Formats: sequence, structure tokens, C-alpha cells
Amino acid sequence: MLLEARGLNIFLKTSSGPLNIVSDVNLQIPRGGVFGLAGESGCGKSLTALAMMGILPQNIHAEGELLYNGRDLLKLSEDEYRALRGKELAMVFQEPMTSLNPVLRVDYQVREMITTHMDVTKKEADGMVLDLLKAVRIPSPEKRMREYPHQMSGGMRQRVMIAMAIACGPKLLIADEPTTALDVTIEAQILELMDNLRKERDMSVLLITHDLGVIAENAETVGIMYAGRIVELAGVKELFDSPKHPYTVGLMQSLPKGRGKGLKPIRGTVPKPGDLPPGCKFSNRCDYVAGGCRKAEPELRLIGDNHRVRCIRAEEIEWK
Repeated sequence: MLLEARGLNIFLKTSSGPLNIVSDVNLQIPRGGVFGLAGESGCGKSLTALAMMGILPQNIHAEGELLYNGRDLLKLSEDEYRALRGKELAMVFQEPMTSLNPVLRVDYQVREMITTHMDVTKKEADGMVLDLLKAVRIPSPEKRMREYPHQMSGGMRQRVMIAMAIACGPKLLIADEPTTALDVTIEAQILELMDNLRKERDMSVLLITHDLGVIAENAETVGIMYAGRIVELAGVKELFDSPKHPYTVGLMQSLPKGRGKGLKPIRGTVPKPGDLPPGCKFSNRCDYVAGGCRKAEPELRLIGDNHRVRCIRAEEIEWK
């Protein structure tokens, strides 16, 4: 495995003490593979990614283990982390409209990523910038590299973000909602581009999204996250053929199924970290809740080949 999280917990500093906002996350990202992380907004997906990149806000800290090539990232100094970030670990953020500096030209921003980690001249770096923009299929790259972000469409800005992320040949690319605010045609192009780059460069990808359709088409393994916890973990085919957590079932039932067929939304909203129900954290929204669900939080247990679920009634759930 390229990266493995073991018992990852993330805490927010508050006036009344640390508040556990991501709890006991265990996942594995294979070399050259795509791991999908899905769930509603506010479930802790982006915080998990920021912990991997070592860029959590100052009032938030992580505990546990994050093993990258056997090396625990959480034990690195800031200088050691900085040497890895961008060069071996890279991230595409979810807002291409705001992630680029509006007052700096595109070539400067991509070149800065290169010169930070590589000993090259400005002329060599400019050549690499041009090659990167060609690699992400930006039209007229010689012209576009001298433009400012506001002169580009959302899709082109996202391609620039991807170019910056892959500039130094990272081993792991974290894509946090990489198609947010893009129309479906551009979304398909961006996802295809990322997959082609992954294959060409033998990268691993952590794909974070709330869109199960994106997960189904692009990931190999998927973790479903709810209230800061992994509640189901399985291969993509297994999960979509036979989901075993009520939350996963609820997400699938919320998807459009064709003209004239109504949706079945999950009632309620994701609770705040300081206001979680006792026992199973999904119990206050669950259609399968029973008395035992509120007594203790279930463990993420194995119920099949590489299929794990955090539910005491998983065997009773049937997907139609």
C-alpha cells in the first residue's frame, strides 16, 4: 500500500477541551489505484485529506498513524512535510475559481511549484510549464500560460490546478471534489484527464466526492463516510451491488432513477460533532434502528471479502 491510515482521529481545540471531529479512520490507498471517499458535506472527507497533506488549520490536530511508504507522516517535522508536499503528495482543491491567485499569471504559479522542488533554471521551468499545460490539454498553451486566472473558464482553471499538482510527479494525488461547479460535459473531461494522467504517471488517487456516480465510474475501492467515521468500506462493485449500511442505502435511494420516479431522501441532516447521538451516529436518521443501536457505537467489522461495515444489523439489509 502507498498510504495507510490507522486509527486516524482529528480534534478541534475548543474552550471546553478537544472535540473529536473525525474518529478512528482506517483506510488503504493502493499503489497506482483509485480510492473513492464519499459522503454528505460535513462528514469529514476534506479534513481527512488535509490531515494527509499536513495542512490542517492551527486549531485542529490529528492523532493516530498515517503511513506513507511505511513512514508515519504525523511524526514529520514541518520542514520534512514541506519537502514531501507537492513533490510526492499533491492535492487538487475543490474550488478552481478561488484556488488560484488572481493577481499572478498562470505560468508564474505553475513555475513556482516546479522551482520549489526542483533545481532548474527559469528557462527550463518555463519549458516544463508549457509541457504540463499541453499534458492537461489546455488549448493554445503558449498563449494561455501568460494569462491570468480570470481570463480562463472554470474548466481551464481546474486543468491548471491539475497541472500544478502533477508538476513534480507526485506518487499520490488527492482530488477533493475536483469537478465542483463544472457542468457535466467538462466534469467528464476532467475525470477522464485525471484517469489518463494516473495511468501514464503510475500515480495513486484519493478521489473525494459526494457524487456516487463519479465514484462508481472512477474508483476501485470506496469508503462511505458519515459524521467523521468510515461506515462502509468495500470494492466498488461489491458496494454498489450489495450495500450493507443504512446510510449507504439511503445515499443510493436518493439518486435519480428515471423520469417520473420519485426520490427517497434521507431524513434530517448530518449532526454537528458536539451533538452526536449515543451509540450509532446514524441512529437518529436510520430506517433500520433498533434498541441496541443506541447502546454502543458499532465497530467497523468484516462481513465479506474486503467488505466492512459499521452496523449491527448489516446482515438484515437487502438492496433492491
